[in-house]
Amino acid sequence: MNSALKKISFVVCGFIFSTGLIAPAALPPQHLQKVYTDDKLLKNYGVARGGAAGKGFSVLAMRASNTKDKKLERLVLDIGNSSMLKNTGKVGYYNIELKQNPNRLIIDLAQTLNAKLNQRDINAIVAKSEFFKKGQLLFDSQSRSLSLVFDLKQKAEIKVQDVEGTKETSKLVIDFKKI
Repeated sequence: MNSALKKISFVVCGFIFSTGLIAPAALPPQHLQKVYTDDKLLKNYGVARGGAAGKGFSVLAMRASNTKDKKLERLVLDIGNSSMLKNTGKVGYYNIELKQNPNRLIIDLAQTLNAKLNQRDINAIVAKSEFFKKGQLLFDSQSRSLSLVFDLKQKAEIKVQDVEGTKETSKLVIDFKKI
């Protein structure tokens, strides 16, 4: 009987450790904070998700603009369908992560393998930006996704909005504000 009890205890302990039920206790309190937000406003760090499933998407254009006082910057991605035409409806699934140390913004666009932009376009936006230090455009054919990675010059607050396409194509809008 004692041997059976030891086996059950061993199995239960193995389950607890393998599923990570105890692991969060070892993390510093900062990492236990909720970083996902429904209102898609991120300060210093966090994750914003949204969009909808579709047959595939593309990035038709990307542009950035600043306010005159240079305290706000807006990045707009025009999202098209898989044929690189205007997309009426919602943008595809996206995951936007704002990181610290180093300050970085990662934009992952699922089901997106086509883009009418290249690394030269990214570099031109970075050169005029008050927020971006460096940018990369990455395609992953395995996961059928496009990623934009921007190293930031400073900490930022960002607000993410996805704009459904009706007359115009759908858009993903990211506003940057200095903290």
